[in-house]
Amino acid sequence: MSAVARGRKQVVKDRVISAFIGVFALLWLFPILWTLWSSFRPYSEIRARGTFSLPERFGLFNYADAIDRMELPTYFWNSALITVPAVFLTLLFGSLIAFVVSRYSFKFNVGMLLLFTAGNLLPAQLVFIPVFRMYLSIGDLVGNRRFLFDSPWGVVLIIVPQHSLGSQARPGLQGHRPGGRDWAPRFSTCDVQTTERSVTTSSRDAIAKLRLDTRIELDASGALCVSATVINEGDSRFLLDALTISLPVPSSARDLTTYSGRWSRESATHRQTIDHGAWTTENRTGRTSHEYPPTVWWSTTDAREWTGEVWGVHLAYSGNHAVLAEVLPDGRRYTQLGELLMPGEVCLDPGGSYTTPKVVGAYGANGFTSASWVLHRHVRSVTPTVPVRKVLLNTWEATYFNHDTAALSALADAAADIGIERFVLDDGWFGARRNDRAGLGDWVVSREVYPQGLAPLIAHVKSRGMDFGIWIEPEMVNRDSDLVRAHPDWVLHAVDYEPVMARHQLLLDLTNEQAFAHVFAQLDALLRDHDIAFVKWDMNRPLIHASAADGAAGAHRQTLAFYRLLDALRTSHPQVEFESCASGGGRIDHAVLAADRRTALLAYVQLQTSPWLVVPRWRISGLDPERTYTVTHLPLGRTGGIGHTQPEWMTTPLTCTGRELAVVGLQPPSLWPESGMLVHVTS
Repeated sequence: MSAVARGRKQVVKDRVISAFIGVFALLWLFPILWTLWSSFRPYSEIRARGTFSLPERFGLFNYADAIDRMELPTYFWNSALITVPAVFLTLLFGSLIAFVVSRYSFKFNVGMLLLFTAGNLLPAQLVFIPVFRMYLSIGDLVGNRRFLFDSPWGVVLIIVPQHSLGSQARPGLQGHRPGGRDWAPRFSTCDVQTTERSVTTSSRDAIAKLRLDTRIELDASGALCVSATVINEGDSRFLLDALTISLPVPSSARDLTTYSGRWSRESATHRQTIDHGAWTTENRTGRTSHEYPPTVWWSTTDAREWTGEVWGVHLAYSGNHAVLAEVLPDGRRYTQLGELLMPGEVCLDPGGSYTTPKVVGAYGANGFTSASWVLHRHVRSVTPTVPVRKVLLNTWEATYFNHDTAALSALADAAADIGIERFVLDDGWFGARRNDRAGLGDWVVSREVYPQGLAPLIAHVKSRGMDFGIWIEPEMVNRDSDLVRAHPDWVLHAVDYEPVMARHQLLLDLTNEQAFAHVFAQLDALLRDHDIAFVKWDMNRPLIHASAADGAAGAHRQTLAFYRLLDALRTSHPQVEFESCASGGGRIDHAVLAADRRTALLAYVQLQTSPWLVVPRWRISGLDPERTYTVTHLPLGRTGGIGHTQPEWMTTPLTCTGRELAVVGLQPPSLWPESGMLVHVTS
């Protein structure tokens, strides 16, 4: 074949190859070009007229909408926070290593060079996979896999914001030492312990001499439970103003749903879009309150009962509280919840501690219903087991204070005839309680109204197949009562001021151990001596100017004493079901509904044997294993009795967890025969 013929053949061949490449290039580029073309058209127009129709409108509106809805600047900033330092450090250390292995001759230097070179050639996806799985695992812990992906919270997650570290959020820990010192602690060193479902941290500020412990747990119900404890490790008092929990939410959670209310109109719902600033509320009623229940919901703007993403947060506490929802200037969103402490209410002595109420978080991917189910499952998991709720009749609206055994028996007959399962005797059965101005605090059956006691009425109710229940209001007293006449100093109020009356009631100071013991003894006897299956526990007035005997604000201690009283009665009478009633729905939260386990009182008696005998450790069961307790020795008012050993915790309060008290226990002193001691364990 001549050179000309071969040249012509090569030209044809080249043209065929070029045509082939050109056709496939067009086929490859066509979807890309068509996608680019379609991106300048409104989606509504394409949907109405078809993909291959000619455009009526042409512009960049799709790009503007994507940037606005996808928050690309936030994603870019998140990426820059990671990429810029990572590239710099990779080049720095990579260059140093490359110089060593390429310039110096030593054993395996060529192999190391090839290894690092191969590592740089690996696809980036191999690095992304473990990081992606780590983010998923952390997301699963809080109930939402996506919450770390669109916010700098994915880089730094702080549940107690610190002003000293530059956080613009409201500080989670507020307080100071005398003279205003240590007002902005900085917790630097941190120990972390993890389990499959929890993360526990312990951080210290060596300068302020404070320790901050936090715990995050995803329980079996799917709820996220968060708490924090501050411990004073210094040698002076620390005046605590606030310790609160902050939980971040994604930037897609733009809508905030909150509640307000009043008596007979509880939980009025309010929903608003919040893109800047803060929403906050404070409750000072001394109970959960009708006005501002401590629950808020963040959601996407399209969220409804069965659609959209929802993040709910609840403070499990029955006293004063503060709730904040804020959007920071950089777009981060968070909710902060905690107890609202009155001035000087919590002062931590050296070794003292304060633990926040538990914050309960819930996530629902399918609307408010799915998120609320998480809270339902959680409260059922911590509530003492009770049978199916019974249909009850309450006597209040039928009789008010006009109690008469015959009339009440007739009412019970009518109730039984229509299928009522529980008959509850309301206010007016005790003391001089013929009206609302007298008798509160005297929890003894009135012989004036019930000459034979409650036994005949209870027997009649039981004969008709119903349970018998009773109404009490243990935290309240009337001035016109045997209790106040005998013990006016048991009233919870500022002694130098005239007490503020409400509903003709005053508050009983449950922080006074004698008052506590008195009311417990009366209620214990009531439940012990009568066949009572149900107690309606009421609280009809708020705490106002509630000062304890030492003159300091007493709402915090009063709330804990209420828990202790309720828990003591539940322990002594496990068969009795307690209802939380505070003028209706004024005290409903996940703490009052749960078994408390905040305190224990232990008595140890040495009957015989030598005081020189080494006594085995006391192991204390039944406490919350994760809660921090303070162990103190309560003197019995007599000297002597202690043998040759006296553990340090008898003179210096000991702080430890419920698990440590159950597993490790306490080393007791050795006692002389026929001696005893009391140990108080409290949280």
